[in-house]
This record gives sequence, C-alpha cells and structure tokens, in this order.
Amino acid sequence: MNIFDLIRNNNLSDLDKALQANPDLVNLPDEKGFTPLVLATYLGNREIAKLLIERGADLNYQDPMMGMTALMGVSFKGQAALAQLLLEKGADAHLKTKNGETALDFAKKSGVAEIVRLLEA
Repeated sequence: MNIFDLIRNNNLSDLDKALQANPDLVNLPDEKGFTPLVLATYLGNREIAKLLIERGADLNYQDPMMGMTALMGVSFKGQAALAQLLLEKGADAHLKTKNGETALDFAKKSGVAEIVRLLEA
C-alpha cells in the first residue's frame, strides 16, 4: 500500500512506520501533484495531518495546476480546526493561487466566519 492509500484508509500506524522508513515520502507528490498533507487535509483528517506536519510536511506546498495550498483547501471546505492547526504550525496565509486568490478569499467564499477571523488575525 502506498502512502496515499494509507492516508485514504486512515491508517495512522502504518503511515507512521512508512514515514520512519522513508522520510522523503512526506513531501512526495502524487501523479496529480498533490502532497500527502494536501490529501490529508482535503479528507479532513486532523490526526494524519498532525503526523505529517511532525514529520516535516511542507505547509506551503502549492500544487502545480492551480497553486493551491493545504490552508487554501481547508479554508474553502470550511474546516476551521485544520485551518487553525496549519496556521499554528506556520502555514503562510498570504500565498496566492495562479488566479491571485488567498486562503482568506477561499474562507470568505465558504462563509465560515471562524476561518475568516483566523486568517484576518
């Protein structure tokens, strides 16, 4: 099972073992250009996201297609707890997509006031 399957299956234990055996996997993008952290946050999995961050995941990785970051994704999806985690760990809220949008722009679109407040702080 590859690292992305482990994330999709919420297999925290085997994911941790895989990252210990091969630390470079933490930032290895899939065929679409998404990293494990992007997938974990897209799926709303806070525990896996925390593990990936602890193992050195690039918080500010921007996908090659649109330039989206994990923070932008959770802001769009309205996942306040993940947005807070990413910000606490040092995610850059000022990065822009190829269309010039920031995480705050996505938070405003999602209409989740808590995320807007976090990003405006």
